[in-house]
Amino acid sequence: MPMATEKPPMDLQSLLERPDGYDPDALPVASAQRIISEFIVPVATVERVAIRDALDRVLAEPLLSTIDVPAHDNAAMDGYAVRGADVQGDATTPQVVGTALAGQPVDLTLGAGQAVRIMTGAVMPAGADTVVPQELVTVGAAGVHVPAGQTPGQHRRHRGEDLAWGGRHSRPAADHAADLGLAASLGTPALPVRRRLRVAFFVRRRVALDR
Repeated sequence: MPMATEKPPMDLQSLLERPDGYDPDALPVASAQRIISEFIVPVATVERVAIRDALDRVLAEPLLSTIDVPAHDNAAMDGYAVRGADVQGDATTPQVVGTALAGQPVDLTLGAGQAVRIMTGAVMPAGADTVVPQELVTVGAAGVHVPAGQTPGQHRRHRGEDLAWGGRHSRPAADHAADLGLAASLGTPALPVRRRLRVAFFVRRRVALDR
């Protein structure tokens, strides 16, 4: 049985001397693509660039998380944190027992019929699993009026929802601002990326001269 042999490397001179219909003046697109592909060498050079310069770059290695992002269950909207079981039926008027601000610890535990004023990004108080947007409620002396029709768990972001500890960012390219925001949330000051491609264009033109 004959042994398989490796395909010899292609060089430009042998390409120009090929008798298989190569014509630089009338070359089909598919043939041009095939010829170009024979000379393409994958980019292997890796650079480390600051996050602010990494937009639209290709990651050289997976971005692994050493923390949960977000680090806690938190509110996705400004409003009132409540227990979903209290608001999934008819309209209710829970009593406001405190305020939760983004970036500050929360030492509150909600009981039945209670609510906490909460800001976007603030940690959900213990016992709360639902956020009612502030645009939907009416605040009065008796408490905060929550209309009927709320869905338990709404407007709540779970711990590790964006990226869990030990997980990897699966997108190969940082081509969205959200990708860079996620990297920044991991405390990563710079990212390993592939060197940018270098592209050159060569145009051959024949000019007909009137004589």
